This record gives sequence, C-alpha cells and structure tokens, in this order.
Amino acid sequence: MRIPKSLGIYWWTTALISFCAVIVFNLFLSSHWQIPFDWTRFVLPLLPLIYVLAVLRSCLPLNHRPGETQMLAHLGMANGITMVRGVLVSVLACFWNWPATIPFSIHQSFAWLPGVIYITAALLDLVDGIVARHTDHVTRLGERLDTLFDALGLLTAVLAGIALNQLPLSYLAVALAYYVFSAGIRVRRRTGRMVIPLRPRPAARLIAGFNMGFLATALLPIYRPPATTIGAMVFMIPLLAGFLRDWLVVSGRIKTGSPQPAPWEEKWRCLFRERLPVVLRAVLLLSSLTALEETAAFFSGNTEGPFYIFGPILRPILLLSVVMVSLGVMGRLAALTILLLSGFWISRQGSDPMWCLLMVAAAALLITGSGNLSLWQPEEKYLGMTAQNTS
Repeated sequence: MRIPKSLGIYWWTTALISFCAVIVFNLFLSSHWQIPFDWTRFVLPLLPLIYVLAVLRSCLPLNHRPGETQMLAHLGMANGITMVRGVLVSVLACFWNWPATIPFSIHQSFAWLPGVIYITAALLDLVDGIVARHTDHVTRLGERLDTLFDALGLLTAVLAGIALNQLPLSYLAVALAYYVFSAGIRVRRRTGRMVIPLRPRPAARLIAGFNMGFLATALLPIYRPPATTIGAMVFMIPLLAGFLRDWLVVSGRIKTGSPQPAPWEEKWRCLFRERLPVVLRAVLLLSSLTALEETAAFFSGNTEGPFYIFGPILRPILLLSVVMVSLGVMGRLAALTILLLSGFWISRQGSDPMWCLLMVAAAALLITGSGNLSLWQPEEKYLGMTAQNTS
C-alpha cells in the first residue's frame, strides 16, 4: 500500500527531532552531574527509540479511521502526542546505566526526573485519546501505538527502577508478561492452533492501572526499599495471575463468555471481592493499633526536621483512614492513603513487622476493594467494578 508523501516526511522529521532530544537530555545529565563518559549510557537509550520509530514506520498504513481503508494524509495532533510519549519513554532509558557512585536520594535533584518523566508519559496517555475523539482523528494507528507504547513504557520504567535500586529484579516479570503473552499467541496462530478472543475485563485494566501508579511512585525518591520491594511483590502477583488466567482462556483450557459465569469464576469472585477484603480490613485494623502507638512514641521524642513537623498531621490522617477502612467507607481511597503513609514510614524508619503487615494489607485492599459489610463504596462505580462488571 502506497504511503502518502506527507506521512513519510512526518516520519523523518520525528526521527530527527527524537534522536536530538534523547542525545541532548543525555548530555545534560552527564554535564550537570559530572558523570564520567560511558558510551553505553548514550547507546542504550537509542534502543527503545529505534523500536518506537520502527513501530511508527511499519504501522503508517494503519493511519485510517476504524471501518475505513482510506489513509489520512496527516497523523493529527493525537498521534503526535502519542509519539511524544514514545520519546519520553526513550529518555527514561537514560537511567538504565546510572552510576552507583551517585546515590538515588531525595536530596539529589536528578532523582525526581525518572518519576516525573514516567508520570508525564502516563498523563499524555490519557490526553491523546481525548484529543483524538475531540478532533475526529481516531485511527487504527493510534490504537496500535497506544498498546505498544504502554508495554514499552512499562518495560523501560521497570528497568530504570531496577538500575536505580528502587525495584527488585523479580518485578521485571511484570514488564515482560505482555511480550511473553503476545509471543505465545503468535506462536499458536502460526502453528494453526486455536486462539480464543479475550473479552475486556475491568479487573484487568484496574490492576494494570495500579501497577502503573505504583511504578510511577517507586520512581520518585520519596519511597525507598524495603517499602518499594513490598509494594512490588503485592502488585505483581495479581497482574501475573491475570495473564495466566487470560492465557488459559485464549488457549481454550478454561471457558468463558457464557451469559452466566462459570462456577469456578463465581467462587473466585466471591472469595476475592467479598470475603477476603473483610479479613484484610480486620488485619489492617489490628496492625494499625501498633503502628499508631509507634508513631505517637516517635513524634513525642523528636521535634526537628520536616518529617517530625508533619507528624501531628499524618497521625490523624492515618487514624481517619483506618476508621474508614474498618467501616467500609470509601475503602479503596482510605487504603491508598494508608499504603502511602506506611510506605513513607518504612522508607524512613526501615522494615518493621507490623508496619510491613499494615502496608501489605492496605495494598491488597486497594486491589480487592472493601468487600462485604461496607457502608459506602462510591469509588467502585467510577472504577467500573460494580457487580455486573466484575467478570
């Protein structure tokens, strides 16, 4: 299929600007923080950029609206925003080989860059879809780039987090899961085996969103291991379990899609969405009693520094959140608050069994929701996790 000349010019322009942006950012890092020259630090970020440009070039024939075949002569603003995301992902790869002699600390200004870059890319992911619909420029190309850049952004950010000692090596499984899953589907199709289409699952999108949110937080210097390690383990398990479930579906080993959920699906849904949250709320309540006791003793004996100044504010917020979780009032929002506060405490004071238990329970409750015996769960509606949408 012949590609319009304007699209070819756009591709070459994008390639030139992108290469310049990545190289200039790398030079800025090296000169500002006086990093010794290392050619690998310049080559590595170019690998995801080459992939981004190769994907754009191969997918240009998809620059048409759904249901049409006529290619559009221009990519439009939405696809331009998507390409900015691709460049930001490549820039993030500049931290893959960060020297261990420069610590990733809240006192280092560079330490804020990885998180800010990834958060900006994630926000642009929301913007490009809105712009595409507003400008009537929704295309198959945009859909394809969105999916591929989401996966690439996750992989690049995880590798950066591991290189900066913010994430455990095992969390790499989250970044590779999409590629392994996609490769398995391609192998099945090429060998003539059955591939059953997947239905959209709100729970899968929610867990993927939580992992992206956790990753963005872990790339900020506010949190440090072991808090980020605990969070990585908790958020990784349901995502990998979801990929396993989807693989069993596409390979025909389990059946879905009937009007009524299968018995095993109904049992698992009941366990994880209704009963387990009640247990988690009880665990969270008990562990929080010890945590609140420790914070009272800590802040009463220390009165210097910003960490101590905010003590009188943080303790009431933690207490209010615990009460809300116990009653099932906006349980996910309250669990998120407890998760952030407990992670902050562990990052500063080190691992403590009760604080770690509190953090695990809060993270798990954020994923499952507050379940049965909840007084008010308005967030479930906005997250698409109402009873009729949980399959």
